Amino acid sequence: MLTKERLKGIWVAVPTEWDNEGNFDEKTFRDEVATQEREYLEYMGWDVRTGEPEAKTIERLGLDFVTRELSKGKGG
Repeated sequence: MLTKERLKGIWVAVPTEWDNEGNFDEKTFRDEVATQEREYLEYMGWDVRTGEPEAKTIERLGLDFVTRELSKGKGG
């Protein structure tokens, strides 16, 4: 089991949750990573559900030609 004492090397820099007994709290860790991922995707203008860039993001980056090309392949 992962404990504070066994955590070594570069992994020490990773924010890690511990329970009251000093053991790795996986549920809290996973919840916090999911929250950070969602906030990052929202901030960057990507769809949280699909992980794909939103149309406004593609346009802002000047890549709207990609969307047009992809829609041609889908019969659009």
